[in-house]
Amino acid sequence: MFLLSYARRYFAADAAPEMLAEFRPMLFPGSAQLYKAQCYLTRFLPTNDVAAVQAWLPEMMNVWSWVQNLRDWNLQWLFLMARYGPRAAGASRGDRRSL
Repeated sequence: MFLLSYARRYFAADAAPEMLAEFRPMLFPGSAQLYKAQCYLTRFLPTNDVAAVQAWLPEMMNVWSWVQNLRDWNLQWLFLMARYGPRAAGASRGDRRSL
């Protein structure tokens, strides 16, 4: 998992559509591939650009709701939101520093 986090820096900030195209077919409830896709998406989706995040955030929030009461599932999504949160808060204040 940590290796995936370090590899994130080698992907362009606008690579989210390509990532979603690659992993979206794996995103369906009840699939064993669902958890693999979730792992990759929560590690690789770029969170630097608030406007770009708004394009994929509603879909990922919907996917998050598919699985109930599974601690690891929730922790992975929270990891993604924790990366995005400070940037979103800064953007709402007009402060667009990269954290």
